[in-house]
Amino acid sequence: MPRGVYDRSKAKPRQSKKPVKNLTFSAQLAEEFWALRDKAGESYPFELTNPQFFSLLLESYKKQHGGQ
Repeated sequence: MPRGVYDRSKAKPRQSKKPVKNLTFSAQLAEEFWALRDKAGESYPFELTNPQFFSLLLESYKKQHGGQ
């Protein structure tokens, strides 16, 4: 086998992942999301990422609406 070529014959099979669905927002909604994320991030010693902020939004929603 040529140098630098990886032999996958002994490798474990790759696990299939759940399909990923991207979210699409309007430009106005995205700007509002980022503004809220930045404002919410002021109380943390690090900058919130989009997934972190979205997770906080979901947790808050679940608490307000019965944890569904």
